Amino acid sequence: MKPKSKTPKPKPSLIETIVSDLQSKRFGRYSIDVEYETYYPCHNGSNCCNGDMCRCGQIQNTHVESAKRSEVIEPITSKCDDIILAYCIDRIMTMSGMLDKDNWEVNVYRGYYGEEIDGVELNRTIMDTVCARLQEIETLSDIDRIKRFLEYEYGYVLPKLKKLTTATVREVSIDNLDVFNENHYRKIEKQAIDYYQDYKLPRAVCNKDWANDDFIPEYKVIDGYHRVVSANKNKINKIKVIVLE
Repeated sequence: MKPKSKTPKPKPSLIETIVSDLQSKRFGRYSIDVEYETYYPCHNGSNCCNGDMCRCGQIQNTHVESAKRSEVIEPITSKCDDIILAYCIDRIMTMSGMLDKDNWEVNVYRGYYGEEIDGVELNRTIMDTVCARLQEIETLSDIDRIKRFLEYEYGYVLPKLKKLTTATVREVSIDNLDVFNENHYRKIEKQAIDYYQDYKLPRAVCNKDWANDDFIPEYKVIDGYHRVVSANKNKINKIKVIVLE
């Protein structure tokens, strides 16, 4: 009798892979900036090492210096061939607090030569929120993914957006964007301008507005104000946006 062939396990989806990575991965020492001090009792009057190789180092005053998008989120979104899904993943992770340094905890373990840094871990509540939201958008259409993350971020979907049925990525001139509220524009800090200078995904979600005399479509920015202003102030004339229609 021939042995039964094993049925191959189905390949996990992109979201399943990302969720699994998030739940199991500790970001390495150099992926997220960590500051700490090392105290050596044997250098301060103790004879704990008896003049032999020092093994008594104690890690103290640990804190995360910063959580960079390029190290925390971009390695995850870079796995995604669907640019709208990548945008939604980026926004969910950002709005949930993955780039807030206070949401990361430094792990310390005892090695053969004293204590060592063992990476950092994201706050468990935030981790669970991110994973649940990613799983919720996995089977949705592009337009429904956009509406869902807008609901996550702002608490509701604008009435004028509810009837829209498609979401597409387009490259547009920044001059065709209706965004520049002067009061808000002046208040945007330089830190935010620099922060989004090299943003790789679409910079905004817009809906189309034909209300001009030249019959050239204008795009009303719904989400992404800081990213668009950053492009404008950094002299980036054309940007990718997600257009809802």
